[in-house]
Amino acid sequence: MKKSRLTEKMWAKVTAFILLVIFIIATVLSALGAAAIIALGVYYQDVESVKSTYIYRGRSPGWREMLYTYDDLGVDGLDDLFSEYLMCYVKIENATTGKVIVEYGEENHNYRVESDSFRCEIYSYNGGEDYALDDTIKVTRHYDFSPENLETNTMLYIVDKAIDAAYVMKFWIYPIALSCLVIAIALFVFLMRSSGRREGCDGVRAGWGTKVPFDLLFAATVVAISFILNTAFGNWWWIYSYPIIQIISTIVSFIIIPIFVVGLCMSFALRVKLGAWWKNTIIYMIINGIARLVRSLAKLICKLFVKIPLIWKSAFIILGITFIEFLFIVFNMYEGDNILVFWFVEKVLTTPALLYFILCLKKLQQGAEEIANGKLGNRIDKKYLIGDMKEHAFVLDRIGHGIDIAVEERMKSERMKTELITNVSHDIKTPLTSIINYSDLIAKETTENEKISEYSLVLLRQSERLKRLIDDLVEASKASTGNIEIIAEPFDLGVLFSQTTGEYEEKLTKNELTLITKQPEEPVHIMADGRRMWRIFDNLMNNICKYAQSGTRVYLTLEKVGSEAVISFKNTSRDALDVPADELLERFTRGDASRNTEGNGLGLSIAKSLAELQNGELNITVDGDLFKVVLHFPLI
Repeated sequence: MKKSRLTEKMWAKVTAFILLVIFIIATVLSALGAAAIIALGVYYQDVESVKSTYIYRGRSPGWREMLYTYDDLGVDGLDDLFSEYLMCYVKIENATTGKVIVEYGEENHNYRVESDSFRCEIYSYNGGEDYALDDTIKVTRHYDFSPENLETNTMLYIVDKAIDAAYVMKFWIYPIALSCLVIAIALFVFLMRSSGRREGCDGVRAGWGTKVPFDLLFAATVVAISFILNTAFGNWWWIYSYPIIQIISTIVSFIIIPIFVVGLCMSFALRVKLGAWWKNTIIYMIINGIARLVRSLAKLICKLFVKIPLIWKSAFIILGITFIEFLFIVFNMYEGDNILVFWFVEKVLTTPALLYFILCLKKLQQGAEEIANGKLGNRIDKKYLIGDMKEHAFVLDRIGHGIDIAVEERMKSERMKTELITNVSHDIKTPLTSIINYSDLIAKETTENEKISEYSLVLLRQSERLKRLIDDLVEASKASTGNIEIIAEPFDLGVLFSQTTGEYEEKLTKNELTLITKQPEEPVHIMADGRRMWRIFDNLMNNICKYAQSGTRVYLTLEKVGSEAVISFKNTSRDALDVPADELLERFTRGDASRNTEGNGLGLSIAKSLAELQNGELNITVDGDLFKVVLHFPLI
């Protein structure tokens, strides 16, 4: 079983609370006593001097008051004055004439005798017989401050005893005050630590008092303390009429006020331990409610503002700034300095905003250019973008992502086409090979029927053409999707020129074409796959043989231009070229609309794809009947 701590025991907390209240009262009283002892001058005056200053001084009634009282009320009025001021004898005489005006009571020189002289400032008394203006009036008073007489006036008696006590405690008051303060602090710390602790429970538990908002509890405590202080020390007539009531109320206030203050501190300590104490206050609730209302209104305004097109937003902002400028100018029409200051402040505020807007537009422009340049994976940094500009950045990102998806889908479709063509071609090649073989065998057989030999040769020729078409179709699909293996190595283009001249000399002569080649004397090397390069040359030369005008010249040139090797094929077309140059590079596009040649429209497309796979470039130029193909490859 867990051993309970002292801070969890109720009896310990109650005892500490009572002792804390007691020691707070003792500390306050000790501090007040020390201050009073210093103020009384106990350390440098004797007791009689202090009493003379704080008991006897100020107990002298004015001579006019005594004369008027005597004139109006007679001896009974003087009795009241004697009782109030503890006098036992008074004598008022005209020192100028020596005439006694008033003499009342019995002289007593054992306590205190006061004698004062005043210049007369009134014209007459008792018909003008006793004194005149500017006469000197002498007043002699005897006071009876015996203990018995002091007891009749409670406050003076208490002051008298307090002065006696001050002399007794003048050296003991400081250690007493310090001890009480130390003990009070220790008890206060103990109560703050024990606040919210309960025996048999782990952690801090909220009490019923925590349900009351703290600022309401604080305000109630302040009001209660103010009422108590006002009751104890306020100028209420019935308290001063009954001094004992003032004493009792003072004692009660000294007890109740520490109870309220300590209770408030314990409640605050418990709320701090529970966390987020400020949330349980009326002020926080009001501010939080206002903040939520403002946030809701701001969100509503923002939603409405967001739905407004950018042009209208800009118009509203410009109109708002213009309206503020108009109001300021109207109210400061004759204050040129104020208008100048306002203009300067406005520019200081609006110029950074305008620059920020321009920078955001620049960022959007750069992002759009990146997407336009093919960097579809590029994403615009939206860290400092706001509003419509941020939304526009998301749109640009979605455009790039959409294009990326479309390209991926297209590439996937192309790959599927290639796979389909490859698979179908493979399936076609098997029976086609049998057809070619048997056609060849039939053509070689001796037969009396000449038609059979003729038909077999046509069948063999068309089968071979179909085989070439299938091979070209497969190669075109692979080349366009990059599925062809390229083994790049240093390659001399001069060797390829010599090979082309030798391979196509007979075919060009048969078609009445004259090949003219031109190349540098020094070798021209590029990084390329020799087998793929030969296929490019083979396709281009086959096109020339098929479509060039008989009796014309064919030009094949090689030259170095900067850091590139430039190869050009030029010939004169037999048929009119009414197809744009770009379309000629597409698959199944042919220059002869009648399609009366053996071409299939794949040669140029294959050549272009193979050139690009080797970091090259193939371009076509059509100028009337002049057909020109130019290849560019980087030199090594």
